[in-house]
Amino acid sequence: AGSIANAFGRITWGLILDRIGTKWTFFAAFFIQGPLTIALHYSKWAKWGYLANICIVSFCAGIFTCIAPACIELFGSRDISLKYALTLSAESIGCVLFFLLQLGQEYLYDELVFLILMGAPSSLAALLA
Repeated sequence: AGSIANAFGRITWGLILDRIGTKWTFFAAFFIQGPLTIALHYSKWAKWGYLANICIVSFCAGIFTCIAPACIELFGSRDISLKYALTLSAESIGCVLFFLLQLGQEYLYDELVFLILMGAPSSLAALLA
């Protein structure tokens, strides 16, 4: 269900980006995704609520589609392949950090702290967008 929501989110966020622009599209996605990531801890006891939460968070993760247009808007179209590659490299560093945070959840802290560490940057990104 999360993969289907993500696929639908990629299409939808692209359409939203065309209508309202980069800043507000990223703001909306991060504004929704941040608190709902933290809410995963509280919705896990209700099967349908948890499923809905996972689908909405996965839908918001579809914002990935909008990275290339955002790079062009922020930095111009000259050398866009290099700028896009650097953005994807930064995302891969984020994936390594996610893995380290997940290891911390396994051995150092509980699930709620992990979800806060995942959702808080998204909420901060919404404010900075």
